[in-house]
Amino acid sequence: MSGIGAEGLGAASPHTINHATGIRITPDTPKIDAMLAYAAHGFKCFMLSASKVPLKNCDDCTEHHLTNEQREACECLTCHGFYSASADPERLREMGRRNPGGLVAIRTGAVSGLVVADIDTLDAHGADGITTAATLIKDGLLPRTAAARSGTGGWHLLFAHPGGWIKSGAHRLGPGVDIKGDGGYFVAAPSRHPRTGQPYRWLNDTVSLPLTPLHPRVAERLREKPAPAPSGRPVGLPHIRDRYVIAAVEGEVQRILDTAMVGGRNDALNRSSFVLGTLVGAGVLDQLDAETALRAAAEAVGLIAWTGERQVDATIRSGLTAGSRNPRRLQGAR
Repeated sequence: MSGIGAEGLGAASPHTINHATGIRITPDTPKIDAMLAYAAHGFKCFMLSASKVPLKNCDDCTEHHLTNEQREACECLTCHGFYSASADPERLREMGRRNPGGLVAIRTGAVSGLVVADIDTLDAHGADGITTAATLIKDGLLPRTAAARSGTGGWHLLFAHPGGWIKSGAHRLGPGVDIKGDGGYFVAAPSRHPRTGQPYRWLNDTVSLPLTPLHPRVAERLREKPAPAPSGRPVGLPHIRDRYVIAAVEGEVQRILDTAMVGGRNDALNRSSFVLGTLVGAGVLDQLDAETALRAAAEAVGLIAWTGERQVDATIRSGLTAGSRNPRRLQGAR
């Protein structure tokens, strides 16, 4: 492990661990106890499957929860991946009871107050994050903080969330150094990697607290910039004769135009696609007309420029398909 070692990552002394300075988790700690300890410090936890992928959604959630707001509000204990994360002790106990062979995961971002630098290894991931991280540490950009060894030999470095939206993504701090921020999660001790069988393990078996703040220069680099303002140009709508249907299309287009945050705009596009899909399924709206209106709205609010055509088209198709499976019952539409 050239270029970086445990001494460069830092942690609290294992001899002075208490509730105020850290969380003591060993490979033998029961999973439920570990989740309760994490939750006591504000880290929201959930269970992954034993194969390290999210547990399968129930049919009802798959069909009806299409936006992030709906996933966030869902009361299911296992559906929607990290959206099911909780700090509620009873929910966590039940998650553990239902999935004793699963992996403990912690949701990242502002909801848990943390950002994780995920350092990959060349052997396990094909990217030399160890060398990249060593340079960042030398430059003072990855200060000493709570650190964990992953089940494939990499590292997870935990930092206090700086506010704003910290976008998750691969190689965001250079080759092999991924970021788990808002909209992300990481596997935590006492889980074991399903392929290697090796434990995820905190340095000194302790999450040292409080977490070190994310370096300001790194925070600025990672923080999502303000979304593009709507173009202000009128949205060209397809010619639709039915007054009820055109009013519905106009209303959903306006919903997208009125959404301020870029993340919210994508959710609004998803929701509006579902709503118009119910009209497509009812046979009163042509799918091409729906796609045309939704795509025009997405372009007007800058979503295409922000996320790309492929993502926008995928969101529209997904919402329309789901909506068409739930056709709206109409009376008097003409």
